[in-house]
Amino acid sequence: MQEDDDDDDHGNKLGDYLGTCLKSKRYLIVMDGVRDMEIFDALKRCLPRDDQTRSRVLLTTRDSEVACRTGCLSTLHRMRFLHFRESRRLVDQRVFGADRCPYELRRIRNKIVRCCKGLPLLLVVTGASLSKIVRTRQVWLSFADNLEIAAKDEDWCIAILGLSYYHLPHHLRPCFLYMLMFPEDYNVRSAKLFRLWAAEGFVRCESAKSMEELAEEYLEDLVERNLVLVATRGSQGKIKRCAIHDVLRELCLGEARKEKFIFIVNAQEDALQPDIQEYHRLSVCHDVLRDCPDIMDSVKHNASKAHSLVSIGTEHSTPKLDEFRYKLLKVLDLLALNFSTFPLEITELVSLRYLALTFGETLPPYISRLQNLRTIVHRNTSPSTGSYLPIEIWMMPNLVHVHIPPAHLSTPPFRTNALALETLADVVNLSLSPHVLEKIKRLKKLSISYDVDQESFKEWSMYQLKNLACLDELEKLKFQVLDFATTSRGRLKPWKLAFPKSLKKLTLSGCRIHWLWLKIVGALPKIRVLKLRNDACRGGEWKPLEGHFGELRSLELENVDLVRWVAEPIHFPRLRRLTIKSCPQLKMIPQGLSNISTLQKIELVDCLPQAAESMRRSGSSVTVCNY
Repeated sequence: MQEDDDDDDHGNKLGDYLGTCLKSKRYLIVMDGVRDMEIFDALKRCLPRDDQTRSRVLLTTRDSEVACRTGCLSTLHRMRFLHFRESRRLVDQRVFGADRCPYELRRIRNKIVRCCKGLPLLLVVTGASLSKIVRTRQVWLSFADNLEIAAKDEDWCIAILGLSYYHLPHHLRPCFLYMLMFPEDYNVRSAKLFRLWAAEGFVRCESAKSMEELAEEYLEDLVERNLVLVATRGSQGKIKRCAIHDVLRELCLGEARKEKFIFIVNAQEDALQPDIQEYHRLSVCHDVLRDCPDIMDSVKHNASKAHSLVSIGTEHSTPKLDEFRYKLLKVLDLLALNFSTFPLEITELVSLRYLALTFGETLPPYISRLQNLRTIVHRNTSPSTGSYLPIEIWMMPNLVHVHIPPAHLSTPPFRTNALALETLADVVNLSLSPHVLEKIKRLKKLSISYDVDQESFKEWSMYQLKNLACLDELEKLKFQVLDFATTSRGRLKPWKLAFPKSLKKLTLSGCRIHWLWLKIVGALPKIRVLKLRNDACRGGEWKPLEGHFGELRSLELENVDLVRWVAEPIHFPRLRRLTIKSCPQLKMIPQGLSNISTLQKIELVDCLPQAAESMRRSGSSVTVCNY
């Protein structure tokens, strides 16, 4: 919670809105891992009074005082440790699945189970480690002996979890410890995590797989071992955000101290510790940035040998740094600091591979001095679609990921080589000439917008949109048309648009093409996620063609002109999730969709009640959520 008046006012409005939404409705609210009563009391103030709907709030906490202060002692459920048989069953399920434990391993298995003392977290983590080692008596006996020694330790819980860390392959250990770079209870975006791992040198390509594919495998392996938790998965089933259990975080802290891996600055005095010089990675807590504005100066003078400096949190203003001593930096993530201009000192960090900054202007030309840079993340406090990226961006051959506020991309010089660029977002009015495509032919993710209201906007034919199909490695595309004046020149001719067959995820916004022309999307062989937003399509009626959208898993319709939708299972045979938002003219969802065997959920937001009722009347077993 922020302490200024604006944030308090926003919190009050949010609380009032929540109370209005819940009034006269039956609801279940789950609050997991509550540590103090302040959060619970804040929620209670928002809930409707004199509620007769028999609604419930389910709260979990490890603090018995918090549980008692809720005033619900009659419904208090104290968790117990698992009995031996329950513990054994949990380990067997994790290690053997539906199979039974081999006879020669049962005594050793029982010994391992007893060492975990009925604690579920230890059982699932230990079971995950067992599932990764060879199933021989000798190997399991060695594991059990080490576990028995750890169980006698004063801090036995951390000691037992430590064995799971030591059983990690060496390439996964730094990836696991790196979770400490983020605040406690923080859900990390996996895409960001992968790029940080790559910048640190934890992910090395030794096969035909890309660095991102290898990083995904690393993360999935850590999840399988129950060392990392999945917070959310994306529409394609991949991990979108992840976190670690707070007990496992304690394990990380202990191992990080032993290995001098990461130093965490939680207070002003931490930055003055003499041993900070021995650490190569620094994580600065965002609360410290708020409470101690000069903390960065302390860190700067006492940790000049750092290879990585990360600060995660909400933005805070900071004065311009007069001197930057981190000459060895590979990773610099200071999005939580709001610079007025780009700090010139950063261009001296020639080893830099990952740079994330917030400042109020466009990227400067001298950014090209950072020739080893792989990732640029720029957050602009005053973005404008009229700004330009410097032409020097084409002279950075190692650049792989570029995330910027909306900006124009200058035409590349003819004598420059193709870039290693895989991600480019967000570019305005990009001309897809053969010359430009030759420089960005390795793109996998692209976000482009066309601002028709700008005076510099040309005719659509000048942007050569059909050449999009030549980006044969492109997997994700966000294509947006900004035409707030609804000018006639802003009307995109769909026959001038084409997409590569490699495309898996597509977001269209503001295009105003007729529903009929979605056939150019439906014919894409690999398309799995389709999002149509803000008048992406017009015409009132959509009749998909048979044989199209054969691989589509997720479909989202938001604020589109749709009155009548005619569809059967044959049109979306593998659809799993359907989301419809702010489509007030759509009165009925095709009842045939309820017969799609793979469909799991239909989510409706700000739609007519008749739309949800049409699916419920069909007798569908699909979960329908109407907000």
